[in-house]
Amino acid sequence: MVEHVDFEALAERIDVAAPRPSRANGARPRYPTVLMIKILMLQQLYNLADDALEYQLLDRRSFLRFLDLTEISLLVK
Repeated sequence: MVEHVDFEALAERIDVAAPRPSRANGARPRYPTVLMIKILMLQQLYNLADDALEYQLLDRRSFLRFLDLTEISLLVK
């Protein structure tokens, strides 16, 4: 999938079209837009509910590789 979709360009266009609120008020750090796009893509491709998606993200190495996450601690925080 990564070979066919330019996720960085897609993320830039999404950030322009729907900017996220600032962290100036002490909000939690945001996940990168690219990561969120890839997670939503996995959810739609595998028809997963939110809790099933969370389980699969913690369980499948192939999902972590697709998301470019080498450490599971990035998702657990």
